[in-house]
Amino acid sequence: MAGEQKNTVINKPSNKYQILGLVFGLNNIAIVASYFWLFLRIHLKYTKKAGLLYAVSQKGKKFT
Repeated sequence: MAGEQKNTVINKPSNKYQILGLVFGLNNIAIVASYFWLFLRIHLKYTKKAGLLYAVSQKGKKFT
């Protein structure tokens, strides 16, 4: 009986923490995915501009 009680006491918090961990894990994945998507969109939007700026900066470095 004592052994069974100990197991339930140990299992209850761990299950709670597992669920919390899963929820927070999913939230983190969603946050990372949304940031990555945002980064991709900005990157694709400004790649040409950034490329031009980079080329100009490289030319500037070459001249100086």
